[in-house]
Amino acid sequence: MRAFLERLRSPAQKAIREAGPPTSLVIIGFAVSGLLILVGWLLGPLQDVPWPAWALIPIVILGSISLADHDGWNIRRAMAYVAIEQRARWTTGPVPRTASAAQAWLDDPANTDADGLQKVSMLITIGNLAAGKAGLDEYVPATAVQTAAAARLRAYFAALDTRSIGMAPIRAASERLGEDDRRYQLAAAAWMQAWMDIEAHRPWRQRFADSIRDLGPFPVPARFLAFIGLQQLSAPIATAIATMIVAGIAGW
Repeated sequence: MRAFLERLRSPAQKAIREAGPPTSLVIIGFAVSGLLILVGWLLGPLQDVPWPAWALIPIVILGSISLADHDGWNIRRAMAYVAIEQRARWTTGPVPRTASAAQAWLDDPANTDADGLQKVSMLITIGNLAAGKAGLDEYVPATAVQTAAAARLRAYFAALDTRSIGMAPIRAASERLGEDDRRYQLAAAAWMQAWMDIEAHRPWRQRFADSIRDLGPFPVPARFLAFIGLQQLSAPIATAIATMIVAGIAGW
């Protein structure tokens, strides 16, 4: 239960809920739909139409808003890409996603000889920033990828004071990487900024969208694209489901 609550309250879950389309546009879409239904009823066209069919109006309007929200699609795809890449690059089983899981990982003797950057990441997750920074200071990268990852984590620690992750050192450290590795390091840095903004209750969506716009398209499997579609189109889908439930109860 504790792990479930941690995941539910995590910045990642909030990001999924707020990725798009913006709540303000969804509310406007519902308001416009309600107005059109009211006008259609008062003027007569909808009086001869079964009321469940009226739901086509908000479904079309909300669906159009969701489809036109390019930032929302890109944000969701970037978050999925970072999560997939993290999982692929993690060398010691499943990636711990919560503070309790990270602490268990650190306490596990099997991870004593794990990569130093992974240990730093877990120390950040549990909030032991002093130990994490000390571990990063002692870390000696052996590859260009490790150098870029270390630069990204240093930028994170610096951002604890500045509230903004400096991308210039990360870009410089990523220049020698292949396209895939470079994309991941920069997208992961943008996600770290979004995570910090969400934790601090600062606006995050537009900043994240701007940071990742030139990094796409993000390669993700088709099944993830289908799930992203369900998330992005949740408002019209929920409207359709609610209409079918109410119509069923009413005997239509």
